[in-house]
Formats: sequence, C-alpha cells, structure tokens
Amino acid sequence: MAVSVSGGFRKLEPEKLATSMQKSLDAVGILLEGEVISRANENVDTGRHKGSITWKTVDRGSSMHNPAKTEDEQSKPSQRFEVHVGTAVHYAPHLEYGHKTKGGGHTKAYPHFRSAFDANKAKAVKIFHKYFSKFLGSST
Repeated sequence: MAVSVSGGFRKLEPEKLATSMQKSLDAVGILLEGEVISRANENVDTGRHKGSITWKTVDRGSSMHNPAKTEDEQSKPSQRFEVHVGTAVHYAPHLEYGHKTKGGGHTKAYPHFRSAFDANKAKAVKIFHKYFSKFLGSST
C-alpha cells in the first residue's frame, strides 16, 4: 500500500495568525459587551452600571471608542490573546450574584454577565471559525 501526498506544506504566517486572533477577540468582545448590556438589570437607579460595561484586549477596547466609559476603568488583560468583558463599578458583583441585606434578607441576583456568556458560546465559536477559516485560506 502506498500513500501519496501532493502539494506539500503551506507556510502559516505568524503575523496573519495574530491578526486573525485579534480580530476574533475584538468581535467576541463587541458581541458579549452588547449582550451583557442588553441583559443588565433595568432596575438600577442611574444606569451607571450598564454604561460602564466594556470589552478590552491588551491594546483595544470599547472605551477607546467611547471615552464616557472610562470613568469606571476595568483592568486590562495581561495576555496578548485575551479579552475581558466587565465593569469596575464596585456594586457590579451585588447585581450579578445578589447579596444579603442588613435586615437578614437577600437581594435577588441579576446574572447578566453569566447568562450572556452562556447564551453566546456557540456564536463565539462561529466568530473564531470565520476568522481562522479566512486565515487558513489566505496562507501560502
């Protein structure tokens, strides 16, 4: 039995791979930021929480296009290929997870971050597939 391979290996360029990864992360950040905002609790008093939700990579993010979002600056990712979707508003965990009250009661949780992430996993995978398919098709 003989196996024949024709065409040889294609060169995969690291710069194009990095560009595909960055574009994927940007698109997923934009998707998740919008989904989290749309699911955020409508009952917050001022809207500050919803207005502070951003996405960020090491050198990109929504607050760079909307300076009003920088008041509650969240931490930047430390890794090159990492995206954060979040907020630095101090009461955000109380909205997401609920909390105990002084009288011994409990405030209801509004899990808008978790629900947005869980509901959009398949879309995120499709985004990565789209950009990596382009990368593999363009490599020579």
